[in-house]
Amino acid sequence: MNHFFNLNEKVAVITGGTSGIGAATAERLANAGATVVVAGRKNAQEFAERLGGSFVKIDVSDETSVKNLMAVAHDLYGKSIFWLTVLV
Repeated sequence: MNHFFNLNEKVAVITGGTSGIGAATAERLANAGATVVVAGRKNAQEFAERLGGSFVKIDVSDETSVKNLMAVAHDLYGKSIFWLTVLV
């Protein structure tokens, strides 16, 4: 696959990343070199691990849940993190 961008050493947090467009986005970013944190309501641990990343269960309507996601991503990777929200 041709890479249009290089995301090596970047961490992408994708809410809504457990299925559909969000999951496809997670795959694309992982293929471009990003470490992905897949976040969503459905358990996607195996999917995230297959991409070389992590899964965090989240309810984006709950502020505490979102703060937990941010803390987990920072604690796990502590790198330059960019956020991508996919609401499907």
